[in-house]
Amino acid sequence: MRGQARGSGTDVDVQAARKWLQARGVGQACPVCSGTDMKVSKDFFVALGIQAQNGAPDLGSGSPMVRLRCASCGHILFFHARQMGLI
Repeated sequence: MRGQARGSGTDVDVQAARKWLQARGVGQACPVCSGTDMKVSKDFFVALGIQAQNGAPDLGSGSPMVRLRCASCGHILFFHARQMGLI
């Protein structure tokens, strides 16, 4: 993953992520069950592209993601960490 994570080492700056989400009205309630216990993961995740010619994962095309998970039903949302200003 290119770029450096902001915050402590390679962990997500959870406070900055929550601030970014709240400014956009995201993460207050789960869109599936309306639960209000949404958790921002301290770990970054990577969404990989797929190679068109053979369908294999393209290990050079990852997008850094931040995960938001509902503690009630387990629904997961991902947001691009670079666009959030976290990388």
